[in-house]
Amino acid sequence: MTCPEARALLDRLLDGALDPVEERALGDHLAACATCRGRADAEGRLEAAIAGALSEPGPDADAAWERAMARLPAPRRSRAPVVAAAAGLLLAGAAALWLALPRHREVDLAAALLACHGDLLANRVTLTEAPIGEACRSLRSRIEGLPKLPPALPEGFILAGSGVCYRDGTPIGYLAVHRGAAPLSVAVLPPASRAAFPEAWARVESPGGLFHCRASGLSFCAFRADDGLAAALGDVSPADLEALAGAWRR
Repeated sequence: MTCPEARALLDRLLDGALDPVEERALGDHLAACATCRGRADAEGRLEAAIAGALSEPGPDADAAWERAMARLPAPRRSRAPVVAAAAGLLLAGAAALWLALPRHREVDLAAALLACHGDLLANRVTLTEAPIGEACRSLRSRIEGLPKLPPALPEGFILAGSGVCYRDGTPIGYLAVHRGAAPLSVAVLPPASRAAFPEAWARVESPGGLFHCRASGLSFCAFRADDGLAAALGDVSPADLEALAGAWRR
């Protein structure tokens, strides 16, 4: 895939409109191309910043736009070319119109893990610090049928803690992992989770058993873990998440 082809797919990636083959091809390109990966990350932050700013109270659309731009790195603080696409919304009533538009709904497991990640960042998650082997035994004693954790994480990934979180009554084996200074959230689920997360399960049934997407500007990757399912989310590259997935897939 060339860089122009990758750029043409980025908007559809953020909207969740790529098919599995396109997602895989784009993910491979982003993993190898720092320029396009940076553009994808910037576009994800831009979308999240605009949505956040325009959801805040206030009648002044220009002020809402400036709040969004202030949240981005200086090189990205430009009204063009995004203004051309967003001007109608901004000038016609701004926040109410933006929030009324249909938005991409996160894949079920991405939305659940995003909520867990938010709890992690807000220090609302109770974690047990233990080596990965001990964490595996503890989680498998609490969640029936949970896949085994890998004996070790890839180089550069550090296990900060583990625990169980619940989403709509479904238990999720949860790992807090660090990749450098970036916190990652990892979910591990048993086969019985198919009923709770049918979309994620369907996505990893495709060839390769991996599914990449963006979730509120963060990278998300779901993958098979033995007969179960696992997923990782954080402000890192798709290649980093695929490397983490590789620990389960050896």
